Amino acid sequence: MRDLEYLSDQLIATRNRLAEFRHGGIFLNDEELEGFIKRFDRFTEIARKLEAEISRREWNDRAARDGKVLDIDELPIGSNVVAFPGRAPDHRPTGGNAA
Repeated sequence: MRDLEYLSDQLIATRNRLAEFRHGGIFLNDEELEGFIKRFDRFTEIARKLEAEISRREWNDRAARDGKVLDIDELPIGSNVVAFPGRAPDHRPTGGNAA
């Protein structure tokens, strides 16, 4: 889980950077603040990916313990059961005239 290591490294670096201003305070211009916001957006993105992966693993582990795991490779030839992809692409309309 490289993302987990990356996330903790980035959080430590950000914390240490902010700690430099512990006693004197900090003032950020627009660009500096935008940089911090983007950094926190990235933290959130990584955290959500990690949460999804943990949830997936927990779900699969629970299913395996309950004996409810379906091995797609063990299905008979001609079966109408198909595996779904891990995540479908986003097909929401982006605007414009759909008519």
